[in-house]
Formats: sequence, structure tokens, C-alpha cells
Amino acid sequence: KHHDDVRLIYNGFDSEKFCFSPIPTEKFTITYTGRLLENSLRNPTLFFESITELCSDKKFKGNLLIQWYVDKASIEQIKGMTEQYGLTGQTKISSTVSSCLMPEILNKSSIVLVISNKSTDNGPHGIMTTKFFEALGCEKPTLCIPSDEECLESTIVATSAGLSARDKH
Repeated sequence: KHHDDVRLIYNGFDSEKFCFSPIPTEKFTITYTGRLLENSLRNPTLFFESITELCSDKKFKGNLLIQWYVDKASIEQIKGMTEQYGLTGQTKISSTVSSCLMPEILNKSSIVLVISNKSTDNGPHGIMTTKFFEALGCEKPTLCIPSDEECLESTIVATSAGLSARDKH
């Protein structure tokens, strides 16, 4: 539509490193790895609203760990939102780790979190993050929130890889 010379570059993962190897944990663990960048690309607000609602059940709240492995620029944003939504007791925020540690981190996770945003004609679209493919390789369910309502959502649905949430219900 915008240019005649468009090519698809497949995103992927190292299938020898990112493979199914479950590691038991004491808590239900939701893990996000990466950068948030600007809200037009990745907006964590719907995730925080949703998880706060779920945490109103004290049984769930006590058995939940939300892990963030993010860059320095994202740490302050996550800290602020964690405090704003009252989730400091359920949250562990760490700096980005080397890629060789990622398979173990994902295999210790109950769900891998992919933060996206709705695709728009004038904004971002067609983004298929490597983190999604790494979660597939480790056979971990993916929670994409909010949904991009485009290619990432359709791939999650087609592969039965998890849930792409358009709202908190």
C-alpha cells in the first residue's frame, strides 16, 4: 500500500537454546523481558489494570510473582506503575540479562508477557517480537496485552499459544 519494495524478514529464536524444559516454582510467575519504549508501541496500562483486579482475590495475590527484566529506561516506568497499582509485593524488577540466561528465565515462568498496542494505519503495525517466538520455543503460554489486533494476535490464535487480550475482561 505504501511502497512496492516490501520484504518479510522472519523473526525467530535459537531452537537449541529456547526449548521446553520446565523448572518448578513456588509461585505463579508472569515474566516480561525487553524494553517498553514508547506507549504507542508497548503500553503496559491494561496489564496493570487487569492484574490489579485479579489481585483483589487474596489467594491469587499471595501466589503471584511478576518479573520484569527491562532496560534502565523502563525500570523507572515499571517501578512507578507497580507502586501506583499497589503491586510492589508481587513484583521483582531486574535489569536486562544476557540472552544466555533467557531460556532458564522463561522455563521458570508460568506465562510470558508480551506488551503490545493496537495497530493503527498511521502507527506501528506488523511487529512480531522475538520474545513471542522464544516463548513458543519454550512452550510457555503467552499473554499479549493489549492486543495488536493484527498479525501477533492472529498468530497467537492460530498456534493456540496463549491469549491476546483486547480488554481486561
